[in-house]
Amino acid sequence: TQRENKNPQFDFLKPTHALFGYFTSLVDSYTKCMMPNKEEVEKLKKYIANPQEVMDRALARFAWDEQEEEKRQNRAEEEKEEKEQMAQID
Repeated sequence: TQRENKNPQFDFLKPTHALFGYFTSLVDSYTKCMMPNKEEVEKLKKYIANPQEVMDRALARFAWDEQEEEKRQNRAEEEKEEKEQMAQID
């Protein structure tokens, strides 16, 4: 570490560097993958035992995403119509 202290490629290891937060989040994510807690392991074992539940949850999420996208599009259309109406008033 003493040799690399002045190497600019390793500046991200210093807490004052802009990429330090990103680096630590990567380390945290890697740690969670390599050493998961017991709750996560049990959850994964449950999903392995019942793959239909995983499919049901995925389909439910897909349906929810579609609903949210439809709501977003409706809001955008309403805003566009409102702007057009305001433009006609002017």
